[in-house]
Amino acid sequence: SLVAIWFVSAVTFALVIKRAYLHTFYDLDTASSFNRKTFLHLRKDQDLEQSNTLTRHPDVYKAWGDELIKPWTIKNWNRWE
Repeated sequence: SLVAIWFVSAVTFALVIKRAYLHTFYDLDTASSFNRKTFLHLRKDQDLEQSNTLTRHPDVYKAWGDELIKPWTIKNWNRWE
């Protein structure tokens, strides 16, 4: 059956892949927490990359509240005008 073929393929793939790369196929972070980490770990001079984080779906950054976005926006507003 198709399920059996899929299972055999997945197991075979897991057995032949380099163990060092196995962690790249799963992560427990949600999209919101991943993007929050990205936003926080960018350098202060990477405004374009930080603003690109905010182009994702609003639900991704809505969970952050105003604690990150509002101070960052206020701090950089004069420079952007």
